[in-house]
Amino acid sequence: MRETWGSRRAFILAAIGSAIGLGNIWRFPYIAYANGGGAFLVAYFACLFIAGIPVLMLEFGLGHRYRQAAPGAFRGIKPSLEWFGWMAALLSFVIVVYYAIIMGWCVNYTYEAATQGWRQEPGLYADPTVALMPTDLADMEVLTPVPAEMGGTPYVSPVNRVSGVVTAEPTTLVEHEGVVYGFPSRTQAEAFSRNPYADESCALSIPGGSKTAILDRIPADILGRPFTSPIDGSEGFVRNISTILIAYDGVLYGFDNVDEASTFMGSPGDFFYNRFLGLTSSPWDLGTFRWPLLIGFTISWVWIIASIWKGTKTVGRVVYYTVIIPWVLLLVFMIRGVTLPGAAVGLSYYLTPDWARLLSGDIWLAALTQVFFSLSVGFGVMIAYGSFLPKKVNIAGSAFIIGIADALTAFYGGIAVFSALGFQTARLGVPVSEVVKSGPGLAFVAYPHIISSLPGAAFFGVLFFIMLLTLAVDSAFSLVEGVTASLKDKWGLSHKRVNLIVGGAAFLLGLPMLTGAGLYILDIVDHFMNSVALVLVVLGQLLIVGWAFPAEKMRTYINSNSNMRIGWWWNTSVRWIIPMGMLWMLASEIQARGVSAYGNFGLRSQDFLLGWLVVLILPIAGDMLASRKGVWKD
Repeated sequence: MRETWGSRRAFILAAIGSAIGLGNIWRFPYIAYANGGGAFLVAYFACLFIAGIPVLMLEFGLGHRYRQAAPGAFRGIKPSLEWFGWMAALLSFVIVVYYAIIMGWCVNYTYEAATQGWRQEPGLYADPTVALMPTDLADMEVLTPVPAEMGGTPYVSPVNRVSGVVTAEPTTLVEHEGVVYGFPSRTQAEAFSRNPYADESCALSIPGGSKTAILDRIPADILGRPFTSPIDGSEGFVRNISTILIAYDGVLYGFDNVDEASTFMGSPGDFFYNRFLGLTSSPWDLGTFRWPLLIGFTISWVWIIASIWKGTKTVGRVVYYTVIIPWVLLLVFMIRGVTLPGAAVGLSYYLTPDWARLLSGDIWLAALTQVFFSLSVGFGVMIAYGSFLPKKVNIAGSAFIIGIADALTAFYGGIAVFSALGFQTARLGVPVSEVVKSGPGLAFVAYPHIISSLPGAAFFGVLFFIMLLTLAVDSAFSLVEGVTASLKDKWGLSHKRVNLIVGGAAFLLGLPMLTGAGLYILDIVDHFMNSVALVLVVLGQLLIVGWAFPAEKMRTYINSNSNMRIGWWWNTSVRWIIPMGMLWMLASEIQARGVSAYGNFGLRSQDFLLGWLVVLILPIAGDMLASRKGVWKD
């Protein structure tokens, strides 16, 4: 007799817990900012209803109809498709290997937050011989805005000893007759835009337009390039921030970027990358094994396995705490965030729509990727969860509840994060784009820096990483459950035995990521799993169910097991709209990797061994597992 969820509430909370994870706090807000703020939110919610929720229904329907995890479900459609189900389960396994690493970091950082161990000594790099001038400002107070009369004053950074001149404001760019010009001040740029003239000797780029307008953003390919003002011939380098001036011990020091300024102020960034991770110079330089990280990693795996030790019975009890607690803590951080000085600046960056971006395909690709990543579709997890549902169930209604709950959590997570980043923005006098970082940089560098600046830093720090842990554990054990359910279905293994097999194998494979090259390995594998392997799995599901099953048959089944009926739009999404989007995503990634290797190193070897090879192993290993004889007990 197949185990089932103790109640519909337990199933919904477990599925929500799987969907809600670390990506809701550090990936969603950054992706939203990088893709037009409020315009991305429009694209995201559109993709949620057009693609995310329909695929979620599909996976629940597959699991419920065949009463099997992914391999058994696709075997039920056609025996020769069993390998494809194993590919989805193995993708889930690879992701949990590195997901548990990040969870382990959160365990260690809970202790670091309590002791404020990430705080570096402020002013450690102070050197009066390179100071700009005397000041009456308090230690670590930032002089913002930079006085115009200080523009052009030479300075030397006390951190890296690189010289520069004080820039009183960011570079302002003006486009005129298809040519972009740079100006050291907005006043100059406005004067030029009122009375423009062509001077291609000062041109930065030729985008091909014909209008005259001040650009709102500095294109990445122009950043750092030298420019000459066509008005007075003044020269400089294109910058998106002014010089950061920080007071310490009665003098001012100058810095040309946030990283240097943060290091001088006692940045948690130096702690995270150097002391905590012991980060090396490349993916092939393993450096030393980080024994303290093994403690957090081990605790994480004990928690993950304990959460699923007795299957749905254990999960059903655990999720009441690991879903509700992060929501409560997120509410605390939202309230604390919006009351911080400068919060409105961060929220403006997050919520202000850049409607023109909706005409770009990039924003829709980013939204679709985030929807699938966040909902945990394509990992075999939701198929396994659907297989544990009782016969009487509301598949369509449950999918809507889970999808909307996940999206709202991400949205409110963005409010909490960007209000806090607005505080940091106001403090340093730089744009949000300079303090927000994607991935680990936000969770383990930017946010600890902000927390350290708050009253009750230790308290809020511990709460923050408890929130991340409770968000992470549900996603982690659901990924494991997608694998263990597959193994139990085929070979009839006991739940405890298969938990130890899967957990033990994932633990051993994660050990190389506890070295100095761990962050590089994690980042590369994560990119290829989500940008290539996940796209292939979701695309394969859509083609199999949409055309071979076919879609109308699955829609009829979902409707017969739902309190609400889904219409013809579901067939259209599954057969046409979503597959075309996935093909577009896959083609874009292949084209990008054809132009250059992933990451900052430009190493094709890392792409092949840590990226393409891992992707290639998934279907091969899936076919090997499918070829083995099983018992297929329900």
